[in-house]
Order: sequence, then C-alpha cells, then structure tokens
Amino acid sequence: MGSYLRTVPILGMIILSSCSNNMLVERSPLVYSFDGKEYQLEAELYPGARFEAGERTDYIMLGQLSPVNDEYRLRIVSGPTKNYVNELKLLIVDRPAGMELLPGEDGRLYTLSSPAEPRIALDKKLNDLLSLVRQSDDKSWGEPSHPLSLLTKSPDWDWMDLSFERPRSLPRVKLIIEAVNTLRASLMERDYLAERGYRSEKELKKMGELPGEFEDFQKWREENLTLQIMLWNGDTWELMAKAQPVGSRAVRKLVFPLNAGEAGGEYIKLRLKTTSLVWRIDRVAIDYSPQRDIAVREARLIEARSSSGNRLEGLLRRKDTKYYVATEGESAELVFRAVPEKKGSERSCLIKINGYYQARFPGPGEDIRDELDQLLKKFFDQG
Repeated sequence: MGSYLRTVPILGMIILSSCSNNMLVERSPLVYSFDGKEYQLEAELYPGARFEAGERTDYIMLGQLSPVNDEYRLRIVSGPTKNYVNELKLLIVDRPAGMELLPGEDGRLYTLSSPAEPRIALDKKLNDLLSLVRQSDDKSWGEPSHPLSLLTKSPDWDWMDLSFERPRSLPRVKLIIEAVNTLRASLMERDYLAERGYRSEKELKKMGELPGEFEDFQKWREENLTLQIMLWNGDTWELMAKAQPVGSRAVRKLVFPLNAGEAGGEYIKLRLKTTSLVWRIDRVAIDYSPQRDIAVREARLIEARSSSGNRLEGLLRRKDTKYYVATEGESAELVFRAVPEKKGSERSCLIKINGYYQARFPGPGEDIRDELDQLLKKFFDQG
C-alpha cells in the first residue's frame, strides 16, 4: 500500500473500500519516447477503446523523442490487460522555427504560432480561474479539493467560461486545451456497468459483443465523460465540439478548429463544460494564425520486438486483420530510421496508432493505490 495510505489508515481504508468493489481497470497502453538518455512517458494510447468494437486510431505528438545514431526509438507498454495494436507509424514534419503542430482528433495537423491566453476565465460561481489555466504549470482547474470528493455518487455539471480577444475579419481560430482526466472517470464507469449487471470480466466481454449494449455504453460515455466545447453566438451557448477522454496518466494537448463567427460581441466567448472533477484543465489558449501547408514524411520501421522476443514488424506496418497482441504488462521496442532533416527547420514527430485493449475487473484495491496515494500526498503537502 502507498505511503500516504499507510500514514492515514482510516482515510485510506475509506477510499479503498469505496474503490475496490468491482473496480474497473481503465488502463490503456502507454507510449514512451527515447530522448537520448532514457525513455520518457508521452501519453496513453487510444483511451476508452475497449473491445474490438471500440477500436480506433489515435494521433500523439512525441515532444521528447530525439534521434540517436540516425534512429528513433519508441516503447509501447501494455497495461494490466491485453492490448491489440493493428498499425503504428512514426510521422515526421520539418517546420519553420517558432511554429507548433498539434493533431486534431481526425488526424489533421494544425499549425500554431504564438497562441494567446484568455483575457477572462471564470467558473460557474464567477470565481477567477485565470491563474490556473493561462500557462502550463502545476496548477489546474478541476483539481479535487480532497481525495474523497472523487467518490461523490451524484456528480453535477461544472463549467468554465473564457473570453478571448476577437480579431477583425478572422472568424476561424484554433482552440488549444491541455488536459488530463481524473480517477473519477473510472469510478463512474464502474458504477454504470455494475448497475447493469456487468461485474466480471466474462460479463464485460459479453457487453463488447452486443452492439446495442456497447452503443448504449458509448452514448453514456459521450454524455458524461467528454469535455463539451461551447461558443456564445450572441443568443445562446452553441455546442461546437467534444473532447474525448485522454486518460489519467499524462497531460495531452488537444486542438479544435472553431468558426467563431462575428456574433457574440467584442470577445470570443467559450464555455468548457464537463461532469465535475472528471477533467483537470491545465491550459487554454487560442491561436489566430492562418493554417499553413506542411509536408509529412513517414519514418521507416526497421525493427520491432516484444519483451517476450517476438518480431513484430509484419504486424505493425499496415492496418489489416493482423494484430500485435500484448499480454498483461508486456512491452515492445520499436526502432525507426530517421529521415534527413531539412536545413533551417525544426522537427516535430508524432505517431499514428490503431488498436484497442481489454478492460477488466481486478482484485480489491489493485492498480489504483498509487494514484490514490498521489492524491493524498498532494492534499497533505498543500496542507
């Protein structure tokens, strides 16, 4: 058991007893980049893509990847469940200095230059949030005030209203959100499934094979776990997009193209709405720069090997009916040939990966103790 769960045994017992009853393991696989010295965590892969029916493609920027001897190295680590990878590609973009790239949920790459922070950021009680979301740091909106607050059985809606300068004759902008999910998302999913009789791995697998049941579950996730992005059009709040859950292990940068129009007054007014304490938002910004043309190149996969010694190149090069099936806790090392870098440019790397994983129900308290310990540590460190 974690150090703080030992130090505060009564609180730890309350939390573990609440979480250990058929706790759903929501653990998508992880991708790590080799930075020249060691492997660094980049992101969770296709969060929420349980079962074959939920298979999807994910696009992830690799901010810490560096070439060594003209090679790029990645590591894929499976969670406490089976992981099915259909395709994995490393994409390279050499871009002008000062430009940033982010992939949209559809895989399109958006160019960014000097994003602007909001002028105003308020919660639903009109508290000022600007210091929490104006830059990437250790402060965020949606941070639980106490670990036990994550266990609330009837969470309500929460939102943040933001105002940005509205440039003249520039209706199209790009919204940037840096965010991560909390443990509450998994707890809410556990309760949803348990209420419908899904209390074992066998029953959970059956749900993935029943289109109606699986579609109902996906609809519930869409309504309760996504981050709604809304625009004030002068009369009402208009839903513009929804951010899908990104997992709880690493902050992810998201981008959403928006047609801000000319209605709504002097400012572009946005509302980020979510079930309370499901999302932690670290930074929000808007980029006004026009989209620029970029050239995307693919790095050649020259070696892929699982920790059990199996060669994987033929399973990962293309999307087909062949999968790399990683068992619980297994990892895979991938080596790509670096492509020549264009002079006078800076390089961005990202992966395109397609797959899914199996969710399961672990033993009492398994797999969540570290997260709970971190929550307790942060709470007591802050007094």
